[in-house]
Amino acid sequence: MEIKFNIEQEEFYRDYRYRKPYLFKQALNLPDKQTLWREINEIYQRANPIDDSFKFRKGRLIPKEQYVEAFDNVGKTRYRFNKAAVYEHLKNGATLVYNRINNEPFSDGIAHQIAQFARAQTIVSGYLAFGEDASYKNHWDTRDVFAVQLVGKKHWSLSAPNFEMPLYMQQSKDLPHIPEPETADMEVVLEAGDILYIPRGWWHNPVPMGCETFHLAIGTFPPNGHNYMEWLMNKVPAIVGFR
Repeated sequence: MEIKFNIEQEEFYRDYRYRKPYLFKQALNLPDKQTLWREINEIYQRANPIDDSFKFRKGRLIPKEQYVEAFDNVGKTRYRFNKAAVYEHLKNGATLVYNRINNEPFSDGIAHQIAQFARAQTIVSGYLAFGEDASYKNHWDTRDVFAVQLVGKKHWSLSAPNFEMPLYMQQSKDLPHIPEPETADMEVVLEAGDILYIPRGWWHNPVPMGCETFHLAIGTFPPNGHNYMEWLMNKVPAIVGFR
């Protein structure tokens, strides 16, 4: 599934990267919904539901025992989603979050194209919802994110940073003295096929709109000064002059 970026790469770097959000409208020519759901369902069917990468959220975390069940598989205990419980939580407004999706051709193909465009490593997460409740409160990410809307639609409110260029240890939930913005600088409804670029540090609050919705959040990790200093400190013990 090819992404048609509607802006030249150098223009994106010059005017948007790290600076402000950008909407790639109808960047994906999607297959029919039935094919899409088959691809999405296969990602979840192949996954290990007791792994920490899975989280069911409706503001708070929902305990795994409420939607994961054990079963005996030829003398070995295995785990699977309780489909009835999953659908019940989804209908009640929860969002199923799958972090660090990898080795999945469908999502890897999309992530690879974004990695080339952003010139950065990527991490992929998936967000599945049926209701109208937010999975997280308003927050910022410590990485740039490309939100790839594949099914349904979702409303996004975005506000400019008041803590610029946060590093991985500087999450909004851990810095309560940084106030949430009172107004939004950008509001957009992502529809199937759209991609929204959100620079790190930008506050955002994505909210489902009462329909089946699934998007991939592809975080990009270009090297920064902190990465360089970590690399340098690992080299220092081998340098005689520093010792």
